[in-house]
Amino acid sequence: MRTLKLSLIVCAAALCSGCVHSAKVDWISIGPVFAPKSPAQVEVVQDYSELRHRFGAIGEMKGDSVPNKNSAALDEQARTARRLAAEHGADAIVLKKKELLRESSALSDNQAPAPEYYIHARAIKYVHNLTPEELETIQNWKPQTLHDLSGDVGPDMSDVDWNGRSR
Repeated sequence: MRTLKLSLIVCAAALCSGCVHSAKVDWISIGPVFAPKSPAQVEVVQDYSELRHRFGAIGEMKGDSVPNKNSAALDEQARTARRLAAEHGADAIVLKKKELLRESSALSDNQAPAPEYYIHARAIKYVHNLTPEELETIQNWKPQTLHDLSGDVGPDMSDVDWNGRSR
């Protein structure tokens, strides 16, 4: 019983001290939503050159910033990004750990702030073997932003157009 209480105190102290950071990841839709799949079915790569097929982007993800590039929080954000991509029917994500860029202020005594890091990922759908239902989803998709999102979304993708407009 004493060990359990000690464990709870250690966990509470870690939460209060800021050692545990959020695994929160924001999703921004930039393409159609497809049938969900298992996160294990979502390929994770670090560079577009690792993708095996032509693709279209369906979502962007960004995690909260954390103070350590090799932290468990960033690993948890990566798992969350993969799960979110799976929920939206992605085939893969291009996942990068990035440093948060900050400008120093004249009021800060020229002391640079400590670096912080975050997850940035793009969820993609391969277009080489789409089902009739997926093709219909693409044909019926309309951007929900003020800008036309039919521009290039990856290398050699000038002919992929999610919202059915001719080029």
